[in-house]
Amino acid sequence: MKKLSHTSFIGVPLSSQYKEGSWYVTVTHSEGKQNTINLAQIRYIDYRRLDKKIGTLDTDEFEKVQHQLALLLNLKK
Repeated sequence: MKKLSHTSFIGVPLSSQYKEGSWYVTVTHSEGKQNTINLAQIRYIDYRRLDKKIGTLDTDEFEKVQHQLALLLNLKK
């Protein structure tokens, strides 16, 4: 979600299982796989703890996640 420094960022976990609700956003990442993002589990992550990069989101998908997170945090109406 957001780079904090050269070794850390804020990220959200992906689930391969489809889930519905205001805390979940379904996205398609770079490899064409559909996943559900769980916004309730947003957290600080150190790059050194990652074994591998799973993938990236295109701009439209990333904006969809940002919009839903802003709605949950009452930053947008």
